[in-house]
Amino acid sequence: MWDRYYSKLKRLPKRLEKLARFVIEAVPVFKSCKVEKVLDLGCGVGRHCIYLAKNGFDVIGVDVSKHALIMAKEWVRKEMVVNTSFIQASMTNLPFADCYFDAVVSVSVIHHAIKRDIVNAVGEVYRVLKEKGLFLANLTSNKDQGTEQDKR
Repeated sequence: MWDRYYSKLKRLPKRLEKLARFVIEAVPVFKSCKVEKVLDLGCGVGRHCIYLAKNGFDVIGVDVSKHALIMAKEWVRKEMVVNTSFIQASMTNLPFADCYFDAVVSVSVIHHAIKRDIVNAVGEVYRVLKEKGLFLANLTSNKDQGTEQDKR
């Protein structure tokens, strides 16, 4: 589904360039906690990877969409960011060693899965995070702006 969505994009919608506020606000927290390696789980086209990399973190973005990652790599090349990379993978089976990351961010991703996959994804996050690692994620609800509920 996601690969089909990204493959049809002719250009990047503005909403996919906009940063999530909680990621921006996480930067000073990450720095105070001496975070070095960050995983962006469901990175899409890489906007948060680029932002975090420009703020000094080593970032790996993971997404299931090959087309999203192609766009992410192109954006990184244009921005000349060197401390980020991308891997195509599922959030339920992350290709990293245990305790590899200092922090994981996930912006509007996890809630798209079924309950079993959400549980597995959170387990994978726990597995790849170092002890006392930080996990920041947001989940949308039917109360969020722009949902069908708001349009009624």
